[in-house]
Amino acid sequence: MTSTAAPKPSLLAPPRGHTDARLRKRYRWLMIVQLIDWEFRETGNLDAALRAAVDKHKVCYETARTLWTRYQQGGEAALEPKPLGPAKGTNARTREGTADPRGALLSSFPEAVKFICARTLQGENTVKITEGLRARWHSLGYPPPAPSRSTVARVIERNLSEAQRAFNREPRQQWCSARLPYAKRDWGTRLLPMELVEADHRKLDAWTANDCLPGAPRGSAIRVYVTAFEDWRTRKILGCVVSVSPDSITISRAFKQVVAEYGIPQFFYCDHGKDFIKFCSGAERGNPDDPGDPEKRRFIKGAPGTLARLGVKVALCAPRHPQAKSIESLFNYLRQFDAMWPGHCGSKPSARPDACEIALRQHQQFLPEKRNSTPLANTSDLIRFLDAWIERYNSEHHHSGDGMDGKTPAQVMEELYPASERRLPDMALIEHFFWEMHERKITRGGVEVDGVRYAPALGDDAGAVALLHAREEGKEFAVWRNPDDLSAAVIYEPGGALVAHVFADTGARRTREQQKEIVSQQKRLRRNVRESIAAICDGVPTPLEEFETREGLRRVPFDRAAIEPRKLPASSSRTWAADRGGDLAAIPEIASVLENETAGEAAD
Repeated sequence: MTSTAAPKPSLLAPPRGHTDARLRKRYRWLMIVQLIDWEFRETGNLDAALRAAVDKHKVCYETARTLWTRYQQGGEAALEPKPLGPAKGTNARTREGTADPRGALLSSFPEAVKFICARTLQGENTVKITEGLRARWHSLGYPPPAPSRSTVARVIERNLSEAQRAFNREPRQQWCSARLPYAKRDWGTRLLPMELVEADHRKLDAWTANDCLPGAPRGSAIRVYVTAFEDWRTRKILGCVVSVSPDSITISRAFKQVVAEYGIPQFFYCDHGKDFIKFCSGAERGNPDDPGDPEKRRFIKGAPGTLARLGVKVALCAPRHPQAKSIESLFNYLRQFDAMWPGHCGSKPSARPDACEIALRQHQQFLPEKRNSTPLANTSDLIRFLDAWIERYNSEHHHSGDGMDGKTPAQVMEELYPASERRLPDMALIEHFFWEMHERKITRGGVEVDGVRYAPALGDDAGAVALLHAREEGKEFAVWRNPDDLSAAVIYEPGGALVAHVFADTGARRTREQQKEIVSQQKRLRRNVRESIAAICDGVPTPLEEFETREGLRRVPFDRAAIEPRKLPASSSRTWAADRGGDLAAIPEIASVLENETAGEAAD
């Protein structure tokens, strides 16, 4: 016996664009329950029928079961949607309905809206604002009840822009970098390699055990800084130095790598950090887009530093705008390197993995020898791996920036600036340009830096004379010394002229010959000053000579014979003794004189 299957239910839905939302919802629910009913009668499996409705009408399983239960209990009448609430924007306090709640609230409660917005911009949260508004709601003359916290939040959202709400909540740099516009430059396509290089610091997001870097105890857990130089045109990393705390010395060391391998750039681009400003001291301001007026040249304040002596101009980026430096994209890419290490800590405290906390705790147990090993890697290993990672980045990373065309930084550098065309300076002649620079006053023929006194070497009269004549009250000189070898330094004038080469005076015990040499050098210095004064005054009459010439007077030279001792008569000594009522021989002090006079008279 064959059975005829019931036809699949079909229900005409209201036309598209129908404005009655309740009618459209009712038709949809009827279609769902009729499909469930048909599938259940065909298969006898309610679960399969419900899942068929879920797949067909894209509703969740619980919604389909709820509709089916309501249909079984009350039929189609149970599927009638609930009446809609009051129109959006209707509020009992406004006594009128409107499609614009913001306009209604502004027109009805302007003082409340102003109070909410002002307190929000002053840094208060919605809880405190709601409490303050409720406390003064009656005094404002408004009918109860006072607004709730959700109402206050909606007022804030509808009356204040996102930029206004975040202005006092976020740090200035974060607010500026996320919202303010910045000028897009064509330096990536217009500039040439080594025309503009930039540098910046970045703290790696990985803890390591210090085994090689100064500035932190040996074995302590540290997060190192990377000071990197990048060529703007080719995006190639030209130099990199790792340190515990970056300063102008680390910048100078990284820049030395750049000059030694690629030559001296034309412009240096950096931010307004104190260490970069010190590194750029005395250098001329410049910009690849603006050659500037030669008659209105601007310089970085301070004594001439490394860039000033090498003739490199400085271009400072806009403050608090990380987008102004292309090296920031490199640092974001460097996060992949950080994630490889067991001490990876994430870019912020909320992103720190639990494994990092465990590793740091185990390292603290390793230091007092409570554990045999530490999970943290050595800092020296991180430095070696970083060098290899940078080399791989330069040669294998296909860059998508302006002017790169998907090539690697090494390829673009080799095409536009091959090694055969690079003009490399003699590093031996400019070695001291990369030393650390201090501004000090000259005192007693030398300078003092960090408790170490520097003075010219013994026998270097030229250097001693230069320091003697260069000293001026309140004038500071640039003292350059090698941070890796503090035994010697070079002193320059503020204008850049060389003064003298000096050496550290350790205060060690000196030999007798060295002591004599110091005394002799002091005499020579005084004689040098006296002779220089005489040379200057030669040919210029003194005031007395000028008066003598003008009045026609003549000075008589003093007769040297007038100061020769005159011989007294022989009786003068006895007369002197008799006048004092005593015997001359009784005076022991002149007894020998009397004997000599007596012997002289006998001889006559």
